[in-house]
Amino acid sequence: MASNSEEATSAKASAKASPLQLLKTELKENKYIALVFYRGHWCPFCQGYLKLMNKDFAPKFKELGGKVIAVTSESTSFASKASKDWGLSFTTISDPNNELAKKYNVFITPKEQTFLKDSKTEYPTGMAQPALIVIGDNGKTQLFNWRIQPNKMNLGGAKDRPIPADVFKLVEARAKGEDDSKLTTVSVFDTSYFKNNYENLYNAVQGYYKSQTSDFAKERLQIMADDVKRGGSELAFARQEAHEALSKALKDNKHVALVFYRGHWCPFCQGYLKLVNSSFLSGFRKLGGEVIAVTSESSKLAEKAHADWGLNFTTISDPSNTLAKKFGVYITPKDKTPLRDSETEYPTGMAQPALIVLGDSGKTQLFNWRIQPSKMNLGGAKDRPLPADVLVLVRARISGEDDSKLTNVKAFDVSFFKENYKSLYNAVEGYFESQESNEAKESLKILKEDVRKGGSRIETSSRSA
Repeated sequence: MASNSEEATSAKASAKASPLQLLKTELKENKYIALVFYRGHWCPFCQGYLKLMNKDFAPKFKELGGKVIAVTSESTSFASKASKDWGLSFTTISDPNNELAKKYNVFITPKEQTFLKDSKTEYPTGMAQPALIVIGDNGKTQLFNWRIQPNKMNLGGAKDRPIPADVFKLVEARAKGEDDSKLTTVSVFDTSYFKNNYENLYNAVQGYYKSQTSDFAKERLQIMADDVKRGGSELAFARQEAHEALSKALKDNKHVALVFYRGHWCPFCQGYLKLVNSSFLSGFRKLGGEVIAVTSESSKLAEKAHADWGLNFTTISDPSNTLAKKFGVYITPKDKTPLRDSETEYPTGMAQPALIVLGDSGKTQLFNWRIQPSKMNLGGAKDRPLPADVLVLVRARISGEDDSKLTNVKAFDVSFFKENYKSLYNAVEGYFESQESNEAKESLKILKEDVRKGGSRIETSSRSA
């Protein structure tokens, strides 16, 4: 356990610096940082989980060059109380304005706190949900990223967290560049584990619900009982394939172009990746570059797109959105309004269409474009930069030439789409015509207006900017 002087120093540092500033400082001083978001000092599951982090994760993580920081939306006094009462050896900080929770997409608003209706603790500005995120390379990479999706079956986000000992094995393998394929299924901190290892805390939770007469409490008691009866469970995490693929590509090539696309179901994505394949890939390879297409869909669907569309470059699955988050093209499940009538779901969020060209082992960017989903671009489907024009711009930048007259590129709009991929255009038009919603009618009108208007252009920033 940390000494009083260490705790005092930590408390002073936290008081002087904002949570974001504190994280920035810690990332400079440590190889890796593990952020453990927890709900509060009142939460028995949080208490058990942080104690487990203290015992089975923090010591080994420290040997790896890492530091654990626990984060709560509660006040500094409650953060200090939790640290002291639970005997934690790592830093516990208060983030009442949810700076870190918002940065790492684990924030929920006061209106979403319905699962806390029985709790005496209130969070008027919203709160962080349980999460464990391990970051490195000064915040540029993520070795592990898990966050709860609160629902009835996990008691509003209390249980079903990844066991720290298993997470450490996975993090260690990724930190050392080792194969993680046999480590991505981890045991779960569920009610069964909770009862077996923290029986006094389990009894306190069970006793609380038994003392209540509401249907809500009875339902939770039944969920806990079923959990104990079932025994231990597991969580499966995606392999670090996306991160590994990018790292390898940057080592093997002078330049790497990342093309983020929505999924195999998206006709505009199909047309655009085929265009990258026919009018960008060959010329880019002559410059010493390689293309990687990235989707938040499963490996099976990424492979299907690759085969069905006849692509000659790598197409990878990134369901944990490691690269989408790294390059700022990630949207959360709540942001996915453009896909509300799509049959495809992305429970952990998804990458939006983007084309990012990297050089110098990833240290420089030769081109950076990402969609801003809107009604007028059909939720992010159209209005992408034509790959052939992007190649001309990238070539000039690699050669150190003036790019000022090349930044206005032609757009992959509906007019271009219809002219070059008529069957795909007809499929999109037919789909909207078959729908009766006002949104479908509006999208159909935008399609036809785009065709009538003819080709358009996209202004990208000059390298000098």
